Amino acid sequence: MLEFHWPGNVRELENCIERAVLVCDGGVIHGHHLPPTLQTAEVSGTLPRVALEGAVDGFERDLIIDALKTARANRAKAARLRGWPRLRVATPFGPA
Repeated sequence: MLEFHWPGNVRELENCIERAVLVCDGGVIHGHHLPPTLQTAEVSGTLPRVALEGAVDGFERDLIIDALKTARANRAKAARLRGWPRLRVATPFGPA
């Protein structure tokens, strides 16, 4: 930390360290305890592993599965809960 160039003033540094101490659940402050503006994707382990299209498809699939669970597999009810047309709920899994 002594070799890091701090982009702000001393008061901002003090606030950052205090926040990190408060959110830290152990005796060590890690990169994920620091504000997002100081984290990089490499350090925080958040480098994207899939293309955007794949991530969107996965998110959509999770939303659909959640809606189907809530509606107890009733596709029409799941679609109404999410405000989707009925066909939209069935599309990723095949024909309705």
